[in-house]
Amino acid sequence: MRKSMCAAAAVVMLINAFCLTSCSPGKVTPKPDPSDTSGTTVTAAASETTTETSAEETTEATTETSETSIQTLVTPPDKGCQIAFPTGDVYNYDMDLKFDPDKKTVGGHVVFEYFNDSEDTWKKLCMRDYPSLFAEDGSHGKNSDGGITEIENIEDDKCGKLKYKRDKEDVSVLWIDLSEPLKPGEKRVLSYDFTAKIPAVADRFGYYKDIYNVTNFYPILAEYRDGAWSHETFSDTGECFYSEISNYKVKLDVPSGYIVASSGEEIDSSEKDGILTYNFEAPFVRDFVFCAGDKLKKEQKQLGDVMVNVYYNEADKPDIDLDKLVEKTYKTADISLTTYNSEFGKYPYDELDILYATIAAGGMEYPNLVIIDNSEAETLADDAHVVHLEMDICHEIAHQWFMNIVGSDSGREPWLDETLASYAEILYLQESGQEENSHITWVSRERFDLSAADESKPDSMPHGMFETDTDYIDLAIDEYKDDFNYINNIYGLGKAFMYQTEQLIGKEELHAVIRAYVQANAFKNADTEDFFEVFYKYLGHDNDKVENMIDMMFSTLD
Repeated sequence: MRKSMCAAAAVVMLINAFCLTSCSPGKVTPKPDPSDTSGTTVTAAASETTTETSAEETTEATTETSETSIQTLVTPPDKGCQIAFPTGDVYNYDMDLKFDPDKKTVGGHVVFEYFNDSEDTWKKLCMRDYPSLFAEDGSHGKNSDGGITEIENIEDDKCGKLKYKRDKEDVSVLWIDLSEPLKPGEKRVLSYDFTAKIPAVADRFGYYKDIYNVTNFYPILAEYRDGAWSHETFSDTGECFYSEISNYKVKLDVPSGYIVASSGEEIDSSEKDGILTYNFEAPFVRDFVFCAGDKLKKEQKQLGDVMVNVYYNEADKPDIDLDKLVEKTYKTADISLTTYNSEFGKYPYDELDILYATIAAGGMEYPNLVIIDNSEAETLADDAHVVHLEMDICHEIAHQWFMNIVGSDSGREPWLDETLASYAEILYLQESGQEENSHITWVSRERFDLSAADESKPDSMPHGMFETDTDYIDLAIDEYKDDFNYINNIYGLGKAFMYQTEQLIGKEELHAVIRAYVQANAFKNADTEDFFEVFYKYLGHDNDKVENMIDMMFSTLD
């Protein structure tokens, strides 16, 4: 989830008007390639049984689950199926970093092993350097104490020393010319040194009251798709972060006394001469981030196979009963993980960090780590609005599936992660016995029945709750009129679309399709066509009301 404060406030006003309370490595045995859903063997965690699907299967099949039978065209993955880490090559980042709170900097030496997985020869590389946006001559940095990232000693194991240029229109975009082009399938090692400034911003990247959110902080290779490098414009309201699954090994030096929450797991730590050195490993994630503070407090609890760590900042703690907050956080995380493990496939990592801090959003997701805004935590003091906090937690946890496990271009197709994470809120509320806070008013058939639109006019839809200038949910961030329009569509209309689809085809059927989508695209980057390829493969085209909704809501499908 990512919403600017002004847009989020507008949504909250709209929500309140309708009496709403929602907004916003487990070690597994490798399996055959999960992208081959037509002939995949999927291990069901709960029953240890195996279901095989024939690639030639064309007649309707029924898969028995522990609760109900699912009618689909081909056999979907079982509930609670494992999500196996890939067995082929992935990128590798080896980082030796230093965090300096006195200078407000983070930097160090990076060795990056990568390869060309496209069909084109790469004559140059595109990397993203988001911290430079917070410099005075960047697009977000006035009065933020940020700066342009210093990048030095760029070397390639085949090209030798390399130079880079910043894009004239976007300082966060770096272009590196390769003296020896990189052919399809060829591997390289790139190394560089960098020092990034951490801005004085109470947000997802920045520092405020002795806590440092150090996210998207190092130069990272952009995605190469459809014959070009992707470099969407940075968005305060949404995201433009789009990267490849990688393995991270990180050595991080911080001053003694600093507690660190991060992606991956802490392998060990040691202290010498006032420096605390952490070693982290984060396998098969899209990014490495960390949050640090010398007044951070940490709680730990094992929830099933996942160690969940909860952090809050003593210098900026929510004004509520902290024991009650930690208890509510664990309860919400437990229901979320249990529900999503069953319906989407098992969370394949060993740890998950949840950190409370002041940020300009209800919550923000990263691999193995989510940040929840303190103001959302403080709704715990109001029994009528406590569900706000639960919605933020369960929404951000859902992003571990729809952002990290299954990646997508969050600038060009933000619906793929935000809409699915928003729909996951309904699952949470149903499982936690709070269904009345969910679709009854937010996406009810009476108030907002997408399937009731005039079938003779595929572009028409009833405006029950949301008045929008753009009805489509599959547009790029910059194609929406404004932040409010973007939020309405991606979170509101998207959730309505998913819920109405559930009502028309059945909850178990839709969840089986989502599991199949996750299995087919785990640890890859998916797009809208990938989603609907799985959707139609399992459900077909025979439901006219579903077809009508898709025609109304999606502009990019043929």
